[in-house]
Amino acid sequence: MISNQNRFGRRGFTSNSPSSTSVANYGNSAMSRGTFMRGLGLAGAGVAAGMMGLSGVARAQAVEPYTVTATGVSPTDASNVQAAVDNPNYNPVYLAPGPNGEPFNFGTYDSVRIKTKDVEIIGLGNDAAGDPLTIINGGISSISCYILPEENYNKVNLKVRNIHLDGALYEAIFIWHSSGAEITGCKITNVIAYESFSCPILVMGIYGGDITGNILIQGNNIDPGVDNYAQQNGIFLWGTNATATITGNTVRNFSGIGIFCDNNQGFTTISNNKVYMDTGGGYGIKVGEYSCGIIHGIYQGSAIVTGNEIHSAYPWADGICLDGGHQLDDAVFIVSHNYVNMTNTYGGVRCDGVHNSIWESNTIAGNMHYAIWVAELDVVVRGVPYNFPALNNVFKGNNVNAANNDWATAILYYGANYNTLIGNFNKSVYDIGIGNYITGYTKKPFGPQVGQAIKDALARKHALMKPTSQ
Repeated sequence: MISNQNRFGRRGFTSNSPSSTSVANYGNSAMSRGTFMRGLGLAGAGVAAGMMGLSGVARAQAVEPYTVTATGVSPTDASNVQAAVDNPNYNPVYLAPGPNGEPFNFGTYDSVRIKTKDVEIIGLGNDAAGDPLTIINGGISSISCYILPEENYNKVNLKVRNIHLDGALYEAIFIWHSSGAEITGCKITNVIAYESFSCPILVMGIYGGDITGNILIQGNNIDPGVDNYAQQNGIFLWGTNATATITGNTVRNFSGIGIFCDNNQGFTTISNNKVYMDTGGGYGIKVGEYSCGIIHGIYQGSAIVTGNEIHSAYPWADGICLDGGHQLDDAVFIVSHNYVNMTNTYGGVRCDGVHNSIWESNTIAGNMHYAIWVAELDVVVRGVPYNFPALNNVFKGNNVNAANNDWATAILYYGANYNTLIGNFNKSVYDIGIGNYITGYTKKPFGPQVGQAIKDALARKHALMKPTSQ
């Protein structure tokens, strides 16, 4: 993981970078009166406010909606939007296509940054196919909400609705140090890294961290695309302390992870999402070839993963992964009623270093090494090795009848102790752990040849999970 400090540095938010120049000047940009006139047809005071623009004319302090119309020119478009979201009297801010349907043009390094107030940014309707009519082309972290350490601002809340963001650098939407976030009904395509770095580059459709309050990521269509300089990910949340809901999204055509949520201290719900790891996902990616549909890391918070569909034809992919660690004893984790369909891939679902989780009524189908994997988690943190066994997890009522596995349908590997595995199809299981209760599965002998094959495959996979530049 690239640190927050390094991520800012790589974006070039310094006095010498083109992005710094554009961001710093947004608040001081002059704005034409006609820029905001088109859009939702706001009447009365709203239209009068638009005619006055932001030129310093005395006005009432009531908060009112405002419409920004695209010009198709960079950096004018980002400057106009930035001035609107910075104005304390405007909220929500609507973004409308230009008179001839022009999209907003954010060039290569333009960005809109929310830092001084709560803001809602809304696109103007959908086309017949259901895609947002408002389009933002380009930009670096095109819509962002973050506060630098030297800035003395309180956390703010950002809502983004109904906007198509295409061709952003690094992230389409970036939220860090926020009091809440809602990203709904957006379309995100072609997120790129732009240039090769000596360190791994992760790019995300939506990236959030250090968020409190509530997080809602709902009904978005995310297609990061494939970039030879980066590992594309769909939704990426890390280090939050919020009630997080990720629901009803579609994520496809990525080379890394579809939905990733790690170290949320609040309650997380990941539900009714559709995740497609396409056949080309990962090939040619310089920072590694490991993919997974949904990963959730468990530390202090609880979570439920339910009703999701994961499809993959990528050879090193897993469908759903739970990673444990310093998990609190009262944390609750439930994985239920998910459909995982894997075609010639690595595995179905994984439970590494987790305790007290419940996996129930999931369907796992297709051709893979295993359908269910349970094992200890070995990690090194700041040079200190840690070993977290997988304890007291329950697997019951899972439909693995259509899972074809060349190793075994279920593998309870080293460090998988005192777990419960209940099946109905008499499928095969390797049990290398201690004290596991198993019924409805047939135990297979675990010989040295099988052990070496698994060991070699794990070494290859772990190498891919720690990407390095080629």
